[in-house]
Amino acid sequence: MLAAAACLAVTIVALVAVPRLLEPDAPLADSAYYESFEQLESASANLVAATVMTDARVVVEGNDMVSYTVSVAAVTGDGREGQIDVLVPAVADGIEPTAEAEPLQVGQEYVLALSPLGDRWQLTSPAGQSAFLVHGDQVGASLDGSLTVSPAAAEALGLR
Repeated sequence: MLAAAACLAVTIVALVAVPRLLEPDAPLADSAYYESFEQLESASANLVAATVMTDARVVVEGNDMVSYTVSVAAVTGDGREGQIDVLVPAVADGIEPTAEAEPLQVGQEYVLALSPLGDRWQLTSPAGQSAFLVHGDQVGASLDGSLTVSPAAAEALGLR
């Protein structure tokens, strides 16, 4: 009878514990998502109007990234000008990019919301929200279509 009770106890533990062990890990927290441009701007060290000059795959602190060298035409915030490097998570070859790693295009002008990362910069949130296409002097919506640059910020960058 003692053996039967022990067997029953092991069965109950197995029925309770094994499903927990087999559950997938909780998803990793996504990057920040902003409900408004004002929230994104407030979280950013600065905004730049810049043209992407080059891109290169790099490893930063063990993470596969793309380093974009951008030529800054106008900036809010700390006043950096010239060329700066902006990091975006890289997408493995053959994989469709997500909002986390939406690629920027060499030769294209953008308004970028930036935060410092060592001596480089990173987008404040995924490229889908932190990069806005510029055509002429007109700023479009963020790459994911969720945000538009405020008129005051566009004007501060010499854009509409």
